Amino acid sequence: PNPTTGPVQINVHGIDQKVDISIVNAAGLPVSNQNYPVPSSRLVGLDLSTFFAGLYLIRVQGETVDQTLKIIKL
Repeated sequence: PNPTTGPVQINVHGIDQKVDISIVNAAGLPVSNQNYPVPSSRLVGLDLSTFFAGLYLIRVQGETVDQTLKIIKL
């Protein structure tokens, strides 16, 4: 859900088996950058519960995907 208190499900477009997911805060500072496997459901779960409240940009990158999402953490 958006806004969220922590758990987020990202629907990954494209056909990649693995993607890099980077998260930056509203000031543009990176707070996370990890590689994730993409299951057949195309849903990748993230946990933002340890992040401070605010706006975050989540960028999903792979060979066939490059998408950016806005998430509000409560």
